[in-house]
Amino acid sequence: MSLATILFGPNRWKTILAANAHGTDELQDKYEYLQHKGVKSRLRVEEDHSLFAVLAIDYRSSRQRNRSMALLVHEEDLSRAVEALNKYESLRYAAQTPVR
Repeated sequence: MSLATILFGPNRWKTILAANAHGTDELQDKYEYLQHKGVKSRLRVEEDHSLFAVLAIDYRSSRQRNRSMALLVHEEDLSRAVEALNKYESLRYAAQTPVR
């Protein structure tokens, strides 16, 4: 058993979706939908501060490309999250707009 497991307990959050800079808006919409449905979820945002990003001519656009996001769901709500996201996709497909 690791020290992290002893101090913080086992990780009960499961990553169910991830996106780079081009998919973060959709991931945020799905997160908001899960929150509205009462599913325990959270977003994790990571930025890559690589040398390339710092030296890029257009820093703002390169920073956006180096950003990633993950949608995490508590293990107790995993099946509810999958059901909700399947419904979200079917409603979004039918409406061709984000569902809230």
